[in-house]
Amino acid sequence: MIKRTTLVLLTLAGLAAIVVLSRTAWFDYRALQVAERTAAKTQVEAMMGDATISLSLERSITQLGLGLVEPLSPDLRAMLDGQREHVDGLFAEVLATAEGHGAAVGNRFPTALRAELSKIEVLRTQADSELAVGKGDRTPGVPKTLPDTFKRTIIATQGVVGQLLEPGIVVPSDIARSLTMQRHAWAIREYGGRERTYMAIATA
Repeated sequence: MIKRTTLVLLTLAGLAAIVVLSRTAWFDYRALQVAERTAAKTQVEAMMGDATISLSLERSITQLGLGLVEPLSPDLRAMLDGQREHVDGLFAEVLATAEGHGAAVGNRFPTALRAELSKIEVLRTQADSELAVGKGDRTPGVPKTLPDTFKRTIIATQGVVGQLLEPGIVVPSDIARSLTMQRHAWAIREYGGRERTYMAIATA
């Protein structure tokens, strides 16, 4: 009877230990999943910051060209084309990295980003048709409204990172500060770039 009771107790203790270990393993696995998603999404967000800052510079060059009396000069055309190529490369890296992380990032972010990039392509096409001619031949109002539309599209593109957010994702404070500084850098690039654009137009 004692042996049987002891065996039952040992069995119950063993089952309890299995349950505890299983729960611990499950929580460790979940913690690992969250850590992997956090790392993946933080990497993508940082890359998006670099890409949108470069896109903002493209917008400034476009605005500069639209403010000039003459058609875009060969030098500025080469500068704009080079900046676009750089921007496209950065966003291609963002998409490749996001999709390479698979489920850790998900499908919503790449889909939303591609939608915004397609809008940028439309703006580029419109800008090119205006930049190819002088001020007197440009579509009335477009040289003023197009840069503003471009800016709103950049902001919307930057906002796509919101698709990366989800409950349970907590970015470490030091990384969060770094990302915040990057967003401030974009603002400085955007608003500082505006003043440099006005100066460039005035001295062109």
